[in-house]
Amino acid sequence: MSQFAAAALLLSLIPSSVVALGTVPSCNSGFDWTFNSFGQSPCTVASALGEACTGVDFPIPALTPTQNYLGPVPLGANQCRCSSVFYSMLSACALCQGAEISTWSFYDQNCSSVFLTVFQPPIPAGFAVPHYAYIDPTANGMDTFNPQIAQADNGVESTAPPQATSTGTSSTGSPTTGSSTTTVPPSEKKKSNPGAIAGGVVGGVVGLAIIAGLAAWFILRRRRQQKLPPAPFDEKLMVAPNQYSMSTGNAPTISSIPAPKLYDPNDPSTFPGNNGSFAPSVYSSPSPPAQTQGFHPNVMGSNPSLGNPYMGNVQPISTHNTGHNPQTGYTGMAEVM
Repeated sequence: MSQFAAAALLLSLIPSSVVALGTVPSCNSGFDWTFNSFGQSPCTVASALGEACTGVDFPIPALTPTQNYLGPVPLGANQCRCSSVFYSMLSACALCQGAEISTWSFYDQNCSSVFLTVFQPPIPAGFAVPHYAYIDPTANGMDTFNPQIAQADNGVESTAPPQATSTGTSSTGSPTTGSSTTTVPPSEKKKSNPGAIAGGVVGGVVGLAIIAGLAAWFILRRRRQQKLPPAPFDEKLMVAPNQYSMSTGNAPTISSIPAPKLYDPNDPSTFPGNNGSFAPSVYSSPSPPAQTQGFHPNVMGSNPSLGNPYMGNVQPISTHNTGHNPQTGYTGMAEVM
């Protein structure tokens, strides 16, 4: 026996005067045909069926003329809330208030299984369900509760679910009395298996946990790979590159050119004309060897095209032409220029 059937059976054993109903709206005049033989309005019967579905008080809210009742939410979509019998009683309740009626396809949009012309739990004692509630709302291409067909129906009301038969894709049933068992019509789309649902939920949770763990491990591993130790400092980066490289090698330094010796009368190597140690000056006639790569700061040539970079261009001292070649050697006497 299902949980709903057990709960409904316990409720059926309680006297009707003890069963508490939720607040229900009042019907307008002219809708007496919607009441059952006990004088109960369709809103009262719908509240009793809703209590059989949930096991708690099931109040029915009042509607304005432009409102209509919605179907169950996904969590509340069960075998009795998704029953066309409950839908028809709720539609009759909206009709007697002068409100709008929801279509069946709009009402059952959150139902994974629908139950046409049958109500699963036993009807509570002291209540009767009018026969028009067992009319299939999808018959003859309809998709709604039809007030004209319901008012013209003269079937016997039921205090228990009808024995339903199936023809094609829809089922019709006639209410019977004296029976508390239910035959599920073939129009039931599928049955819900609590064990399978619970197993699926547990399996889904475990699967999500495994996926989350793998994702966390992958992220941590990737972060560790990205945090590599810094490369050792290359001390060569502190040395500027050599920009003075010439075709013959590195640029000469000051120490690579020997400094000229001062004139010493006692040292013949310092005498003029000694090419090994003589440092040419502006007072000497021989031209120094041509240099193609820079100058020593203490050397000046007699060639006007070779100026001292530190003193600017130095013009050579001219000599008067006296008809003979000037003396080019050192005479031992002071020369006046």
